[in-house]
Amino acid sequence: MDIQDILEEQRDILLKIKETVSDEKQVLMKNDAKALSKILEKKTDYLEKLDEIKKAYISNYGQIKISDMTIPEHQLPQIEKLMLDIRQTHKEIQDYQHINLMLTHQSINYQNTMMFIIQQAIKKSGSVYGENGKIESNEKIKTSIDQSV
Repeated sequence: MDIQDILEEQRDILLKIKETVSDEKQVLMKNDAKALSKILEKKTDYLEKLDEIKKAYISNYGQIKISDMTIPEHQLPQIEKLMLDIRQTHKEIQDYQHINLMLTHQSINYQNTMMFIIQQAIKKSGSVYGENGKIESNEKIKTSIDQSV
């Protein structure tokens, strides 16, 4: 496997990862846990493939950087284009990951706020409706909420 093949494979995997993190952004905005689980599996698979590509690079070229390699003149434009594409795609992935991290934090904060509001409402109320539709005491409900958290 020559350097151009390795770089093309790396670029292709990075493009798939970029598409996946873009999908992840949409799923996070919709708060769809099932879809998010599938996306995380895809990301894990792609990261494993990237690791395999890195191993192939190391087995063929050791620790030599691409910039230190002697690349045939006819391959130089393609290699430079691939390197540019890889850098650009990597930057876009980082940007999506940053947005996705912010969305995840926002979702966690929302859930924590909702739990706090529910707990405060239960503390103030003398009684609430239970699962069977009957009025139950405040203490029984607090215990079940604390256990479920």
